[in-house]
Amino acid sequence: MSFRKKFGVNRLFIPTKEMIIDCVENCGVSFKFDSAKRNIMMNAPFFGDDHDYKLYVYIGENTPKVNRGAWNHFRSGQKSLDFIKLFQEMIGERDYNRAKMEFIKRFLGVDDIENFVSSKKQEIAEKPKFISFSFPEHFRKLTELDTEYIEYLSDRKIDWTKHKLYVNEQDRRIVFPMYIDGNLVSYSQRTIDNDPTIARWTHAYKKDGDESVVMYGLDNCSMRAYVFEGIIDAISYGTSSIAMMKSVISDNQIDKMVKHGIRKIYYVGDNDDAADKVRYSNLLKFHQFFETYYYDWKESGYSGKDEKDFADIKKKYGEIKTEGLFKKFNKLKYELEEKVVKCLEH
Repeated sequence: MSFRKKFGVNRLFIPTKEMIIDCVENCGVSFKFDSAKRNIMMNAPFFGDDHDYKLYVYIGENTPKVNRGAWNHFRSGQKSLDFIKLFQEMIGERDYNRAKMEFIKRFLGVDDIENFVSSKKQEIAEKPKFISFSFPEHFRKLTELDTEYIEYLSDRKIDWTKHKLYVNEQDRRIVFPMYIDGNLVSYSQRTIDNDPTIARWTHAYKKDGDESVVMYGLDNCSMRAYVFEGIIDAISYGTSSIAMMKSVISDNQIDKMVKHGIRKIYYVGDNDDAADKVRYSNLLKFHQFFETYYYDWKESGYSGKDEKDFADIKKKYGEIKTEGLFKKFNKLKYELEEKVVKCLEH
């Protein structure tokens, strides 16, 4: 029976920053810190002639804990979210479970593995969970009989049949549910009326729930996700789309994406000055954990005045230009291009 099956451990083992540094030093591998001290750069134990510190291990305190210890060797393309797999290489242990137990013994000072894992399982069990909740009784699924609501969506060129939507007929709102692991944890509502005296959007969260993890569309994604700020932008593009429900991605949202199995991110911030200020920081966060692409508004030809997001563009033109406009994020190249643009503007 495997270590994971025996002790019921299905999560990645997440070492602390101190454990990682202690481990690398203890194994005699040469390393140094990057300028921001969010990574250690080390020589790869599995790449004999590598003496250029091309293997990066993430240790930053402001990254989601699930990814501390994630590593990437840029020369060979080898990478993993699991630090134990790198430890295997450093000590020459072919069996993953033995390497994991060896790491725990050496760097946690734990000899009784079974009691250690049992105590960790108890901590997880006692941790407050984001509990699912239910819709009010007057909410119901959107059907072809709801012509006013369908007209609102059709006017925005949105195919309502491709999305799980509900109707709040009492307040004349379309309801957009949000799920985590199949459980309803939140919902947002959009009025179909042009009444300036009422809020266009309302949002409901489970009492005592963690709002920082909520996003629309996560359960509809697999390994790839298109990430937007708002719900209408996300569903305007189609399936495999996520709405952050804010302009800045949170660490907890990234944590959920990683656990969900997402590997590629196609990020589309709004086409305005406010989004420009946070676009780079969002890309840096995504880039640490995913293969990251971004929508190049500068080359799209869209003005930004009445074409500031995918919802505006879909409503105006019925389709959205994307061919050749999703660029792979490269930190140095992106910074250089931004500097050139600023120079030309001045």
